[in-house]
Amino acid sequence: MLLLHAIARTETSSAPHTGLRGGALRRIESDGLAAVATQFEAMPTDLGRRDLLAAHEIVMQLGDCLPVRFPSWFEGEPDVRAYVRERASELISELDRLHGLCELAVTVVWTSPVHPQGSTSPASTGAQYLLERQRKLAGSEQHRKRAVDVQAMLERTAPGRWSHRLTPSDSVALSSALLIPRTSAVEIRARLLEGVGIQQDVRILVNGPWPPYTFVSLSRAREASNDDER
Repeated sequence: MLLLHAIARTETSSAPHTGLRGGALRRIESDGLAAVATQFEAMPTDLGRRDLLAAHEIVMQLGDCLPVRFPSWFEGEPDVRAYVRERASELISELDRLHGLCELAVTVVWTSPVHPQGSTSPASTGAQYLLERQRKLAGSEQHRKRAVDVQAMLERTAPGRWSHRLTPSDSVALSSALLIPRTSAVEIRARLLEGVGIQQDVRILVNGPWPPYTFVSLSRAREASNDDER
C-alpha cells in the first residue's frame, strides 16, 4: 500500500529519505511529474494526529508541490502512475498556478466565551426558555458581525487571496488562509501580527508558511480515513 503525500515536478522536487513511521519513501515518476508516497505493508488502522503532523513535515521538505488530502491510499505504484497520468494536465496547471506560493494560516480566537454562563437553574417556564434562547442568538449574531469586521481588517492589512470560515466553533471567530509569495512570507506574517494590533475581544494567531493546502484544487485520490481524521 502507498500513502500519497504530494505531487511535484520531476526536475524541482526533492524529498526526505524516510517516510511516515520510518517507512520507505517512494518517488514515482510519470509524465514529468513525481508523486511522493510512503510504502506500507498494509494500511494501518490507527492513523492519528501524530501521523498527520509527520506527513506535514514530509510535505514541507518538498518545496513547490501539490499536497494531497491525508490520508490518500493507492494499492501500488501502477495505480499512482495511472492517477498522475490521467490528471497530468490538471496537475501541471496547478503547479504552474501555485509556483513560488505558500500559505499562512490565520486563526482568530475569542478571548472570552461566546455564550457566558447564565443562570444555573433550569428555566421554569416556556417564556424564560425563549428569553434565554433569544439572548444566546443575539450574542451569536453580534459575534458573527465582529468576525466580519476582523475579516475586513485582515484583508486591509494584507491584501491578497484569502479563504475564510466565519465562526467555525464557539471559541474561534475566524479560520483563514492567505496565499502569498514564499519570498514575502516573513514580511507579511509580521505585518499581520503587528498591523492588526492588540484587540480586546480577540487574539490573532498566525502559523506557517507552509504548502498551499487550502488553495490546491484537485480531483480526489482514493481516500481512507479513520474517525480521528474526519
